[in-house]
Amino acid sequence: MRAVEDSEAGFSYIETLIALLILASLSGSAVLFVSGAWAGSSESGERARDLRRILAAEHALRIAAGRIAPPFWLEGPRIDSHPGEYRIDFLDGKQRETLQLRLDSREAVLEIRIPGAATQHLPLPVGTRLTVDDEGVALTVPMADSVVPIRAHWPGRSIDHER
Repeated sequence: MRAVEDSEAGFSYIETLIALLILASLSGSAVLFVSGAWAGSSESGERARDLRRILAAEHALRIAAGRIAPPFWLEGPRIDSHPGEYRIDFLDGKQRETLQLRLDSREAVLEIRIPGAATQHLPLPVGTRLTVDDEGVALTVPMADSVVPIRAHWPGRSIDHER
C-alpha cells in the first residue's frame, strides 16, 4: 500500500469554505421560496373565504328578491329606506309582508329578515355597499384589486291582491 500524502488527506480550508457558502446560499433561497409560498397561500385562503361569503350573500339575496312580487299595476315594490336599512313590501305578493335588508357597515354584515324565518347574518368584506331600487337589490363588494357587483332583480308581478 501507498502512504497518503498531506496534500491528499482531505478537503482544504478553501474548499470547505466554498462548500459551506454554496450550502448557505441554497438554504437561504429555500427559506425565501417557502416563506413566499406560505404568504401566497395565506392570501389565496383569505380571498377564497371572501369569495365564499360573497357567493353565499348572492344566493341568499337572489332567493329573498325572488319572493318580492308587487301587483302588476305598480311599477315596482314599495321601498321604505332608512340609513343602511331597507324594507320592501309585497313579500310573496302580500302588501303587508316585508323583506328587510340591513347592511351594518362597521361589521360588514348583511342581515336578511323574512317574517316567519330566521334572520340571516352574512359577513362580507368591509366597504360593501347595498342599494335597493324599483328593479331589484344590488351589492357592490370590494375585493383586493377589483369590485364585485351583485344584482338580484325582483322576479315579476303578482295578480293576487289583498282586500
